[in-house]
Amino acid sequence: MTAGGKPVGGGGARHPNSLANLPNTRGEAPAGAWQPGISPNLGLGDRTRKPHNSPEWSPAVQAAIGDLEQRVGSELRDHEGDLQGWALPSVEAVAIQRVAAWRAERYVADREARGVLTLDDLDRVSKVGERYHRALEREALTLRSRVETVARGRDLASEMAADYEREQAELEAEGG
Repeated sequence: MTAGGKPVGGGGARHPNSLANLPNTRGEAPAGAWQPGISPNLGLGDRTRKPHNSPEWSPAVQAAIGDLEQRVGSELRDHEGDLQGWALPSVEAVAIQRVAAWRAERYVADREARGVLTLDDLDRVSKVGERYHRALEREALTLRSRVETVARGRDLASEMAADYEREQAELEAEGG
């Protein structure tokens, strides 16, 4: 069936110029065609010839990690001054919260500049900031948490020294 001399629907012939635009009629593979090294439908246990790289942190998170690494104490560093491997996940977790706080603040600043800032926006940025602060507290990266951690460490060291002296006195009393 035709309308005004043109085919209606997909039942008619296509215009030659339209067909020339299709890659497979020009002898080219379409964009979604299989290519060597790409295995989109791997079976269980199969491996691709080009495995993807492991995920990397965004540039903002990498910058935050680098900044936080410079701020941690010497007790988290090895003899060369590098951050201990076991401390890195904590620094990364705090860095993610830090970037979230930066982004939330940028979002609120943008909304304020456009004149559409709401109390919900302020509440949201406050909650994100609180999560960042709790992450800092957990990892003893605030002044108060750092002082408390150092004090607890000294108390523990004093208790251990007292226990050691007591044990030594008991050993001397038994042997002497």
